[in-house]
Amino acid sequence: MITTFIVTASVVLVVGFGAMWILNPALRSRVEAPKHLFADQVQQYDIQHRASNTAVGEQANDDA
Repeated sequence: MITTFIVTASVVLVVGFGAMWILNPALRSRVEAPKHLFADQVQQYDIQHRASNTAVGEQANDDA
């Protein structure tokens, strides 16, 4: 009895959230905003550290 309730409630929630996801583009962009913010921050970090690592690598080559 309880397992039927849990499975039914889970299916209803998945279908509901799926429908909201498909029918509401504003919700989609709001939910995905942290992912895009994080990706932009990682890209900025990589760009900054790539420049500093290149300088360090050149110094290491000069020492050899």
